[in-house]
Amino acid sequence: MTSAGPVTVVLAHGASAYVLVAKYRCDLGIENNATAIRLTLPTTHGAAFVWREAVGILGSMGLSYCRGGRHDPGQLVAVSPVEPTQQATASLH
Repeated sequence: MTSAGPVTVVLAHGASAYVLVAKYRCDLGIENNATAIRLTLPTTHGAAFVWREAVGILGSMGLSYCRGGRHDPGQLVAVSPVEPTQQATASLH
């Protein structure tokens, strides 16, 4: 989504951050739909912060496993850098 290299993002307690998850369509059809996505981030204490979020869109516009296997371009998923606003993630692609 961007050619910028990764950077460390430090969030204040209670602050919010956003990432955009984008996926290409399934050219050969959908094998199955994802029902949730899990984001795991390291913390300053070495433990990982894990968040599971329901996927709100099913079918061709959602996060789907494609029938074409790993050779279907729809198996590619891109994740944006962590951004301070939702709008900032959308301006990357």
